[in-house]
Amino acid sequence: MRKQRHALTDAAQCPMEIALDIVGGKWKGVILFRLAEGPMRFNTLHWAICRITARSSTQALRDLEADEWSAAPFTPKSLNAWTIL
Repeated sequence: MRKQRHALTDAAQCPMEIALDIVGGKWKGVILFRLAEGPMRFNTLHWAICRITARSSTQALRDLEADEWSAAPFTPKSLNAWTIL
């Protein structure tokens, strides 16, 4: 797991710059858009985004989880579905 690039309470940085740095990248915006529809399991999310590779989707989800924007709770009821926090 990688370290957060910016502290969310960093007052010296522009909030827009911090948000774009966290959500920036080719696939993070698309993933967040799909997760806004509701919780999705990894394969459902992966197939909902046509041209993304499994490696790219895994890395983007790990980055979003590290930045506390998404989570995959490990409970039997949720079936490990990714959600937006």
